[in-house]
Amino acid sequence: MNTLIVYDREKNHGPAVIIGSIVSMSAYAGLKDEINDKAYGRLIVVADKDNFKETAKIRNRFAGKNIVLCPVQTEGDEGTNVETRADERVMPLKKESLTDDAVAVGECLADEADATKIPPREERFCEVVGQFLRTHDTGVLATGEENKMRATPIEYVIYDGAFYCFSEGGHKFSHMWKNKRASFAVNDPFKGLPTLAGVQATGRVGILLPGQEVYEKVCALKGISAQTIEKMPVVLHLIELRPDQLTFLWGPFIKEGLPVKQIYVGDMKKILK
Repeated sequence: MNTLIVYDREKNHGPAVIIGSIVSMSAYAGLKDEINDKAYGRLIVVADKDNFKETAKIRNRFAGKNIVLCPVQTEGDEGTNVETRADERVMPLKKESLTDDAVAVGECLADEADATKIPPREERFCEVVGQFLRTHDTGVLATGEENKMRATPIEYVIYDGAFYCFSEGGHKFSHMWKNKRASFAVNDPFKGLPTLAGVQATGRVGILLPGQEVYEKVCALKGISAQTIEKMPVVLHLIELRPDQLTFLWGPFIKEGLPVKQIYVGDMKKILK
């Protein structure tokens, strides 16, 4: 769904862009700009609390659609004093925490949208994603803690609902010891929507060592013998990322009448096996 974000004055352009960039598939317009409302299924209005009467015209044009009102007000304001219709909801922004509040609104709306992208045909989804991942062997592991972050290209295998990557070590491990959440991405080069293909998995990470059962099983999948591991002068750590959410973009779904973007939160063992 495309979203139009309208702001009443230049100083509210910033929070409008913050919300729209998170929500995605958005455009921005000033209140007095010429607007083609037919291209959008949702309207978000960012305006000073006292200026909402000026937004009545654009809101009327979106009547019956998804409308979100974001009045910008001060910490001391009681309520919003914004008159709303049944098809409108209010998500206020405080001037004192404008950026944080705009991010929170964007994340809330994005999460709501993601909740509607559950695969309509789970069996087909799991089949295609699993095949895609088994025909690739390298992805990017994203780790971070506080203001430090790292994106590491790394080889992987999938097994028993998780991604596994061997590594001698590095700065990414300092992140994983402090922050047990990470993401992993695998994609094809972009050549257009019909062939779009990519996976982003987010979940919990762990570090395994030689001698652990899962470590030995992953070694077997990779064709690494116990003798090879024993003879190594250094320890080869095994990173485990067990996702709880997997986002898949697959252009060929268009021909099947299915959404290009689908988000899966089910049993990962149906895919990563």
